[in-house]
Amino acid sequence: IELVGGLMIYLLITPDMPFDSEGDKIFFGIFHSISSFNNGGFSTVVDGMYTDFLRESYLMHAVVALLILLGAFGFTVMFDLFSPSLMRERLRHPWKRPQISTMLAVRTHVILIIVGAVLYLVAEWDTTLAGLNFTEKNITAIFQSISSRSAGLNTADVHSMSMATIMMLVFMMFVGGNTFSTAGGIKTSTFAIICINTYSVIRGKKNVEVLGRTIPNDIVLKALTVLVTFAGGMIICTYLLCLTEPQILAMEDRGFMDLLFEEVSALSTCGLSTGITGMLSDSGKTI
Repeated sequence: IELVGGLMIYLLITPDMPFDSEGDKIFFGIFHSISSFNNGGFSTVVDGMYTDFLRESYLMHAVVALLILLGAFGFTVMFDLFSPSLMRERLRHPWKRPQISTMLAVRTHVILIIVGAVLYLVAEWDTTLAGLNFTEKNITAIFQSISSRSAGLNTADVHSMSMATIMMLVFMMFVGGNTFSTAGGIKTSTFAIICINTYSVIRGKKNVEVLGRTIPNDIVLKALTVLVTFAGGMIICTYLLCLTEPQILAMEDRGFMDLLFEEVSALSTCGLSTGITGMLSDSGKTI
């Protein structure tokens, strides 16, 4: 996947991009393919995918987003969906379906991508997306919705985004990607089980059911434990940042959400930032 992705990125490099040699272009393609698939978020150029000569390379954005998506899907999900033997078996026996965990992870993943993209479009249509045509706006929104879950690459200026979008990105980073994936966060399966459990309690059901199957109570308790642990770490570390970074809180164009965003991004191993990383004190960087 990384080799194919690197080749596609290399082929999408245009002559006007500032690369000195073919070797630089090949390295750029391979590096960004590996960074994308493994949800690393590192880039060899200033400002990453938002740098001047990549900002309007929408086909490259689509390739990078697909690599991020495949990495965040998780290996067990990809093997269950795309293993040749399993695909042949499903063709012969249409009643056979992927594992419940796979279907739950994929559905939750896709729903979060769609919701994130729609919310991004609603909040940023006339601001950071102004001046783009309909297709470019949708590619940018989908890219941010996919990447914000844990990849850390961005095609828009995070600091210029509205508070509504910042809150949405915090939530997306908190959830993260699928289990056994290269993504961080509490994982989509954990989030889905907690939502389904909440719905079951509200409806007065004794058992938690997913796609016709009952989820054991110990699985539900583990999901709740992950949520409480992750949320506890988020609250404690953000509180400590509020103590160690009064200079950031005192800035006119900065505030509490910058610290919260930075902390959740770190805890979720996402890598996105509103631009305050270099402003942090040594204590803040340690946290």
